[in-house]
Amino acid sequence: MRFMSNAFGRVRFSAAVIRLFGANEITGALTRTLHERVGPQRRVRFSGPVTLFSSGEVTGPLKRTLQGLSVLLVLLVGSSSFAQDDWTLTTADFQSHRVTLSAVSDSGIQVIESGKAATIPLDQFLDLDRMVTAPASPSMIVYLIGGDRLTGMPLGIKDEQLQWKQPLLGEVKLPLKRIVAIAKAGQNPPREDEARTEDVATLANGDTVHGIVATLTSDTATISANGQDVPVPLSSINVLSFASTGEAKPPPPARGFRVSLADGSAFTGTKIELQKDSLRLTPGTGDARSIPLPSVARIEQTNGPVSWLVSRTPTENVQIPYFASQTQPAKMGLSVDGQPIRVGDKTYPHSIGVHSYSRLVYALDPAYKTFRTEFAIDGNLPYANVTIRIKLDAKVVHEQKDVTTNTPLKPVVLELNGAKQLTLEVDYGKTYDVQDRLNWIEPALLKTAPPASTPSTQP
Repeated sequence: MRFMSNAFGRVRFSAAVIRLFGANEITGALTRTLHERVGPQRRVRFSGPVTLFSSGEVTGPLKRTLQGLSVLLVLLVGSSSFAQDDWTLTTADFQSHRVTLSAVSDSGIQVIESGKAATIPLDQFLDLDRMVTAPASPSMIVYLIGGDRLTGMPLGIKDEQLQWKQPLLGEVKLPLKRIVAIAKAGQNPPREDEARTEDVATLANGDTVHGIVATLTSDTATISANGQDVPVPLSSINVLSFASTGEAKPPPPARGFRVSLADGSAFTGTKIELQKDSLRLTPGTGDARSIPLPSVARIEQTNGPVSWLVSRTPTENVQIPYFASQTQPAKMGLSVDGQPIRVGDKTYPHSIGVHSYSRLVYALDPAYKTFRTEFAIDGNLPYANVTIRIKLDAKVVHEQKDVTTNTPLKPVVLELNGAKQLTLEVDYGKTYDVQDRLNWIEPALLKTAPPASTPSTQP
């Protein structure tokens, strides 16, 4: 239940939600919500008469009091889905709107913004996200080809499938050929495109065990190597990387949605439906599953008007340090040091963290006509100084020198004009490669060009 500002001077609610005592007292769910606003009293009282019409409309001092609080109480009475509040909606023009989510259907995303109902067609919908309370840090995360990931614990391996228990989804079966790695929370998995000829367990003490994962339970991984089975306690493994199988990313569905949870899980389906207190996700294969709505942090469309580069595999991912001997390859969805990418108080999950010198090359799909990105130094790094270049078919179409922590964030929008290849380059600047961590903010391919003056998305 949520209050919103009311532009029309009326407060409406289901009569079943409250009880009126005499002419001036109100209890029930509305009282509990008002307690959060006006105090911990057991009952909220109003002087003067309160009139409740059969239509659910309130007049009198109660109405004026609620308007003084600048709120509108909205309940979708008789609907299969109740309004869910405090979402940030981003549309295909990269504009953000603070909304209440009412329903999701094949016709679009139904929301309430500033007291007015609206339906956003799916060809204009990018994502919905909100702040949710994260649970305790999960013990393990399984990473899949294509970007999906599930928190939880392994139960076993059977018939070339990993049996996995996720706290909200229960037991799920995952094809082994789609698994990139299982890692402890806070540990970085290997890159999806990284070639591996065998399974590798990287231990907490830095040692590694190579071979083939023969069995896997909630407490032990047994790795076969040189004719011997080596049991390794799961608690001692930081990352269990699986051999590359050559399995390609699953082709995106005609319409796809990725749901991200507060615990860090993210999984994709072909259809979503908002129910009373849950989100029902239909995967490409298997049965539909209901997810408790309070745990949902983000809903994004994966094959809509925008294709995020973070979800595409580069044909080149090059990093050449100036001084150091150890490379720092680009990280998808994270800064190069493995942290969420933030600018100010906003997090950008569709971004890419790099360190100079960096070169990322992508093959282009003719369905997309425009490229859009922003860029920023990762945090307050006073010595960082880089040159960024964007190339189409090896030709520089945008260059900016002396990018520092003081460089303002602004979008770069480029027409692709039938180009076959896109290159994002971060070169050394005046300080060699000292502190040269840069984030490509939401680089994306667009089917249609956004307005020329589109600013960075803001909550």
